[in-house]
Amino acid sequence: MWKNIKNSNLFLRFTDKYEIFITDFVSVWFTYLSKSTFIRCLKESNILLEMAEEALIEKGMHVLSHPGDIKNVDQKFEKKTLVVSMTMLFGYPFKVTLKLCEGSKELFFQKVTQPLLRTISELKSSQNELCQLLNKKDSEIEEYKRMGGEIAIKFLKTPRFNEASLMSKYQTYQEYFGSSDETVQSLVKLKLDVPEDIATVKQEVLEDTVPAVQQTIKMEPDSQMADNQNTQIETPPTTFKQEAELSIKSELLSILPNSRKRMKKLNL
Repeated sequence: MWKNIKNSNLFLRFTDKYEIFITDFVSVWFTYLSKSTFIRCLKESNILLEMAEEALIEKGMHVLSHPGDIKNVDQKFEKKTLVVSMTMLFGYPFKVTLKLCEGSKELFFQKVTQPLLRTISELKSSQNELCQLLNKKDSEIEEYKRMGGEIAIKFLKTPRFNEASLMSKYQTYQEYFGSSDETVQSLVKLKLDVPEDIATVKQEVLEDTVPAVQQTIKMEPDSQMADNQNTQIETPPTTFKQEAELSIKSELLSILPNSRKRMKKLNL
């Protein structure tokens, strides 16, 4: 909703996404803020105030939502930018200073012209419906009278509705758009692409927070470490030389008992 900024020819529109538009119905200026940049803007506008961030946001949004209640406004045009400073009293002066960029013709059509055309279209439609309803009511009253009914209260009696006489008083719509609403409807449905350099303008502060990384070391008991070390000790593989020595020893052991028996027999 466009709202007039008090003591100026400017109108302001503010959304809950921190999108702000200002127009004089000739040009349009805009700024897209994030929550963090909106807070920074309010802090810079009120350097001497110490206030919680949520309270800052609440008062800032109140100023932007009620520009007709401000105490004073300062405006300054700088090439393609508009600087607006609005002050509202909360028992103390609270200021909101905005720097807005001038928008393109496409943005002006999208944000200003098209909503006005949509409003005109809806008003025209409601007018047609009311005229049809009044004509129908007159027909009902005529039928009521024809059946012998009378309207007892005199001040409720009205002359028959004359649609042609009423419409002759309001010719502006007819002058610009004719009797049909096709022209207005086509403009309402028209879609224009806003230039990319304007559509992507964002005034955001990127707050990169690097979380502290804490390394935790798990200490194991000495006995458990010893067990782990023991389990990790592997028996070295048997070499070819060791295998040969073992086979020779086994053969000698098998021969020795027989030689001892022979020696005993000879001694006898």
